[in-house]
Amino acid sequence: MSMDTSEKTLSSQPARSPLLPYGERRKNTAIPNLPAPGWRDRLRRIGIRTKLTLLFYLVALTSLAIIGPYGYYNANRLYLDHALDLSVNLSREIHDQIRWGLMEVDNDVQFITHFYGLLRYAYWRDIGDTEQMAYWNSIATDVLRNYAEANDRIIKLRLIDNQGREQLVIRRDPSTGKARALPSEELRDLSDQDFFRRIITLGKGETYVSPISPTIYQGEIEKPLLPVVRIASSLIGDNGIHYGEVVVNVLASSLLDPLRKANRNTLGQVFYLIDDEGEYLFHPDADKTFGRLLGHDANFLNDFPGKREQMRDNPHGWIRTGGQIITFKALSPNHYRKDDLWTVVSITPEERILAERYTFIGIFLGLAVLVVVG
Repeated sequence: MSMDTSEKTLSSQPARSPLLPYGERRKNTAIPNLPAPGWRDRLRRIGIRTKLTLLFYLVALTSLAIIGPYGYYNANRLYLDHALDLSVNLSREIHDQIRWGLMEVDNDVQFITHFYGLLRYAYWRDIGDTEQMAYWNSIATDVLRNYAEANDRIIKLRLIDNQGREQLVIRRDPSTGKARALPSEELRDLSDQDFFRRIITLGKGETYVSPISPTIYQGEIEKPLLPVVRIASSLIGDNGIHYGEVVVNVLASSLLDPLRKANRNTLGQVFYLIDDEGEYLFHPDADKTFGRLLGHDANFLNDFPGKREQMRDNPHGWIRTGGQIITFKALSPNHYRKDDLWTVVSITPEERILAERYTFIGIFLGLAVLVVVG
């Protein structure tokens, strides 16, 4: 009985495989399939130094990705705002310089209308005393001729009587600076001119400023173009008698030089002076001025359609349109004629302004390279 039990116990155990050499055993033994390590497992196996490096790159590149577009947008806005401020300030400065120039010429006119010698000449002429008239005419002529020669901006001084006839004219040659009194045969009748009809109604101390126009001598426009502006005021004696009008023709260059200087800039800004109908009173290309008189169609209304109408609602401001920034500031040379305006206009191309943003782009890319390489 015992013997049977032991055999049953041995037969119930699994049979062992025969012993094999170690190499054969490894070759034939199957390796169980283990799951691939996850990102957490990989992260645990990375050293602390590598983790810090990865964290640095992650923070730096994320910051650049956020700051880059934001900085680019703000760089554009800052460049545009800077150019706009520059244009507005320059337009205001040009406006003020033209205004001061007109005031200086007005002082010249008021000096002449209060000049005792001219008033005495007009007084004796009104009475009809030819001897006294000739005496005071000689004194007035000598003083006014010297006055014109001492003032580079003046090219003509005139006394026009109430009938529109020139009674005394001093003409200064701008090329030599010498002035002379015109003889009686060269004096003209201006009674049919719109300019005379405008000035004959001026009261004491009032001033009229004409549009800027090229000089016209003996019915012909002088070449090369010599733009002038005429400023007039009444000659009224202490007795209240209106003797006529004093007119001073001055070179417009004395008023337009600020525009000429402003056009020498690095932003591609172009400055103009236009009248209420869009006529160019100043243009960097002189051939585009005075379209009506010279018979060409260069005009702000044609060159920038619809923009003049937007300017009429405000005396100053700016317009951003069509890739351009337009600033403007109007001035009224005649305070009592608010519809008779000159407007300083600047045009700035946005592409020239935004070209400076490439500086920002270069700095940004440089930082990105340093972060990646360094």
